Amino acid sequence: MLVRFPAARLLLKGLRRSVDAMGSLSSWVGLEPRLDPDDIIRRARKRTGLHDLGDVAHPDGFSLGCASAERDAGLGAFGRLAVRNALVDAVSNRLRYVHAKQADPKRFHVPLRPPIFVVGLPRSGTTFLHRLLCSIPNHRGIPMWESRQPIADQKGKDKRRDLMAWAIAGLRAFAPEVMTKHAFELDSPEEAVTMFEASMGWNPFLWRLCGCHSYLDWLLEQDATEPYRIFVDLLHWIAAPEPASRLVLKTPNHVGFLDTLHQLLPDAIFVQTHRDPASCVPSYASLSQTMHGLSTHRVDLHKLGSSSLKLWSTLCQRAIEARAKDSSLRVIDVDYNELIHAPMDTVQRVYAEASLPWDDSYTTAIDSELQHRTAGKYGKHHYNLEDFGLTEEVVRQQFAWTPKQAPHD
Repeated sequence: MLVRFPAARLLLKGLRRSVDAMGSLSSWVGLEPRLDPDDIIRRARKRTGLHDLGDVAHPDGFSLGCASAERDAGLGAFGRLAVRNALVDAVSNRLRYVHAKQADPKRFHVPLRPPIFVVGLPRSGTTFLHRLLCSIPNHRGIPMWESRQPIADQKGKDKRRDLMAWAIAGLRAFAPEVMTKHAFELDSPEEAVTMFEASMGWNPFLWRLCGCHSYLDWLLEQDATEPYRIFVDLLHWIAAPEPASRLVLKTPNHVGFLDTLHQLLPDAIFVQTHRDPASCVPSYASLSQTMHGLSTHRVDLHKLGSSSLKLWSTLCQRAIEARAKDSSLRVIDVDYNELIHAPMDTVQRVYAEASLPWDDSYTTAIDSELQHRTAGKYGKHHYNLEDFGLTEEVVRQQFAWTPKQAPHD
């Protein structure tokens, strides 16, 4: 991979500096690339050959996201081009979804086995548990290449996996430290946050790309029922070719929408991981620093820390309220330390509490996955709260969490 070759990294960074320099010159003559919503939609329509966007539940959201990225994220020319291309991808996913709903509506109604959702604060063991569960026979996650574009283009060869391979190689080349923070792997189960792009207006993935702080604030204030309905539609679409397999899904953001998911998928199984937020928040902010740093040279770390704290404390509070309000919403709690020190026992307990049958073949499959997922495989992730203008006391107060508190409280 490119990450192994320092010369390749230097070449790519030089290319980025050159693009930014040309962007500065273009700005001087009034030709700087902009995140113009109409232009992005035009490009997506040209790319897909599709036109109908359907009825967007949050019609102002897309323009607000573009404006926030322009205003808040400190993008250079390279960053604008990268974010613009990502937004073209997002609109393209919306166009494909609307087209598929019209062309093949039956596929969205194929019966879905009750999925398992792994939720919780990011950096609380969600990825580790998710991949263990996905290793069980007749269970499957959604790899990055499929979640990034759930519906393939109708014409030509399916290039989704090949394109994602290049994207991951580029990510590792530009930011080789990223693998110590999150192991992006081509075919491993991954978050499905990109699938919300099909709603177009309500798109939490944009925050993963750049510091669109005001758009993040807006996202937290919106009703997410329609975006989640589309998300569930896409789960049916993805599961249709293998209806006997159980989907195992992970996106930390789901922790704030347990009630919405439960309403749409009453039989879904929820597993919530728990870890000291004073460890989770700076770890998440550190990963965001790397991801945002791909599109800008100026990441405001204190602002990033503040936004990260607000995002996850808000979503976790919603989880507490949803669980207290609806007794039919059953959530299986997993402590981070329990998971790390006794992963096999943890998975078996999850299955017992979910009333799912256990087979000896599951033990073999999970053992194999554990051998593959050795600790420190990609190096150690270093981070601290102070870099992001936070303290343990501030974070724990925001979450109403204390070290002596039970994991599920």
